[in-house]
Amino acid sequence: MNKRTKEQKERGGKGSGKGKTARTAGEDTSTKDKIPNRKKAVEQKLEIPETQAARGEASESEDEDIDASQSEESDPTPSSGRNKNQKAGKGSKASKASGKADTDTLAEELAQLKLKYEKLRRLQTDDADAIHAEQFKALEERDRASQRIIENLKAELNSRSISLQQLQKKDERIQELEKQNSLMEGKIERLLQDHAVLSAKLETARNIGKTPSNNPKAIAPGGTSKEFSQHRENLYSDLCGLIVVNVKSDEDGGIEYDCLSTGKNGALHFKLQLDAEDDEDEVDDDGPYFTYNPMLERGRDERLIAVLPPIFRDEMNFKRTRGVDFYLQLMQSLQSS
Repeated sequence: MNKRTKEQKERGGKGSGKGKTARTAGEDTSTKDKIPNRKKAVEQKLEIPETQAARGEASESEDEDIDASQSEESDPTPSSGRNKNQKAGKGSKASKASGKADTDTLAEELAQLKLKYEKLRRLQTDDADAIHAEQFKALEERDRASQRIIENLKAELNSRSISLQQLQKKDERIQELEKQNSLMEGKIERLLQDHAVLSAKLETARNIGKTPSNNPKAIAPGGTSKEFSQHRENLYSDLCGLIVVNVKSDEDGGIEYDCLSTGKNGALHFKLQLDAEDDEDEVDDDGPYFTYNPMLERGRDERLIAVLPPIFRDEMNFKRTRGVDFYLQLMQSLQSS
């Protein structure tokens, strides 16, 4: 008994020495040494033979004292450490309670998320199909409306093309009628000129028939004086476009010529009054004067008035020697286009 207790004390001393060295080494090494000391105490209990277990209560009490001393020596933590462990246990219980509360809140959030997910999934499947159907229907309606607009535009375009063709035909017809009108106007002008010329010739022939010939000797061979005068008038008309309709003499000895001059722009009816010759005119080389008096009418000679120069629209006087220049300018005005 004494031998066993000595060995246990020695071992306990060694364990306590080791514990002291472990505490001096630092907090990290002391925690590592706690576990081997406890293992050694358990091993010492196992080494006690079973025959010694029946020695009585004294041996058991001694063993308990030894175990208590060994546990105190092997466990370097004082009673304050136990209090800390108890507080740590309470803290762990509180942390477990808070962790359970967090788990409950997470479960509720998870349930809400699942509900939202289900709603979204239904929206993705059912509502998406409904929205797609509505959009497709709207697109079909829009397409039909576009087709109707296109058909209306095509019909309007066809009608406008038809009306355009009709307008083009009308324009062509108008151009043809304008050409025909211009041709008819040209024919009318020529007919008017011919009418004026024929009227002048007729008037000349009548005047010749009424007036007896003052010079019966000046008759062309093989013809009468009337025929000679007619041929002369025709020559003037063919070469110069001038027709002398009538000739009159006044009391002073002056001569009045009733003339008709024809050209592209029409026929101009005018009178030339030649003054009588005096003895003083023999000294003057220029001789007597002509007086030009146009016989224009606004309604009949409107076009002729537009092309004639201003000097031929009013009465004027010029010398007999300038008669050729006068008639050249007059013919240029009547023939110019």
